[in-house]
Amino acid sequence: MAPKAQLRVSDDKCNLFICWEDGHVTQSHVKRLRFHCRCERCLPSFSGMMPVDRDAFPEDMIIVKAFIEDEILHMEINQEAMENHVTTIPMGWLRDNCHCETCMTTAITQSDIKFGNPKEIPRVSNESLESKQGKFEFLRKFFDDGFCIVENVPKEHRAAAKVSRMFGCIRSTLYGEVWDVKNEVDPRNAAYTVFGLPFHMDLPFYEAMPGVQLLHAMEFDSSVQGGESQLVDLYHAADILRRESPEDFKVLCRVPVTFQTIDLIRPEPCWYESAKTHIEVDYFGNVVSILWHPGLEGQLRIRPEDEGAYYKAYVNFMKIVKRTELEYLFRLKPGDLIIFNNRRMSHARKGFTQSSGVRHLQGNYINLDDMKSTYMVLANQLGKKIAPPKCGNRSWF
Repeated sequence: MAPKAQLRVSDDKCNLFICWEDGHVTQSHVKRLRFHCRCERCLPSFSGMMPVDRDAFPEDMIIVKAFIEDEILHMEINQEAMENHVTTIPMGWLRDNCHCETCMTTAITQSDIKFGNPKEIPRVSNESLESKQGKFEFLRKFFDDGFCIVENVPKEHRAAAKVSRMFGCIRSTLYGEVWDVKNEVDPRNAAYTVFGLPFHMDLPFYEAMPGVQLLHAMEFDSSVQGGESQLVDLYHAADILRRESPEDFKVLCRVPVTFQTIDLIRPEPCWYESAKTHIEVDYFGNVVSILWHPGLEGQLRIRPEDEGAYYKAYVNFMKIVKRTELEYLFRLKPGDLIIFNNRRMSHARKGFTQSSGVRHLQGNYINLDDMKSTYMVLANQLGKKIAPPKCGNRSWF
């Protein structure tokens, strides 16, 4: 039950102030209230429907009357577009969805990314995923830390894909639905060699790059020297850059880089390229997207006067990404399946030698929004009240 409240209409009759008995004040524009009416006529009966287009209402909409009855706000406006309509909104809904500075700041903080401890590697067992509670605990670790290792996954072809379908649809890319990472005689990608890989995010040239990556250790013989996995939380790195070098941070938010993969020799030729900034901030100034892949950068297409500042900021950020205190470092065991947020975590690999043994990982992608949806639905089904997590999909929640 929401606290009791008093109403006050602004002098221009465009804003309603709800003064709660605990001292809190919610201010809402008349249009916000009207367009969020919770009556049966206004709430869509199914997704994609709106009973009245917003352009049917007058530009100079004002509040004619407002009062509270039975813990429901009733509001009448001038030139109502629906016949015999009164806006009705439960007071509890208004309090829960208050958008004052204090409530917005609290909501953003609750949803914000919390930086993990690189000395602690989150893990769950494959068996635990058989229950809703187990899936929820896995997803909690995934969203809290940006990744989680599932242990004891059967070392079978497409076993990772089977796990993927618990959380979302498999995302197909130019590499297909499922792909194998192992040393090849004539590789077309650095991943298919024994060389170390620098910190990067996969496929940033896509309009919407894959959100979740899965890598399943099918074979990782003890005789293989090296090949350890590395992860860095780029949101942590960006936070450090913003605090230590605010001007460099602003440059990477403003000046775009070109990401590309152009390969006309491969069996299925491809030409992908796009210009995007490394860091994107939202309406509130919070980081909501980071893109990083030094190995897939094409011709820089910016004004000459921005080049010096861009490369200075770029190098500074790269040095932060390489700081050992930010690095998660571990060696996968056969049967381990690492699942990580490709919109948040930058991954790398130590170089390795395999004179007699084999290092073979099988991977695929799924959509981050599907993963988040599964998490929120499971929380609802299990009766757990959680804040929608910020996860790198260009939204703070």
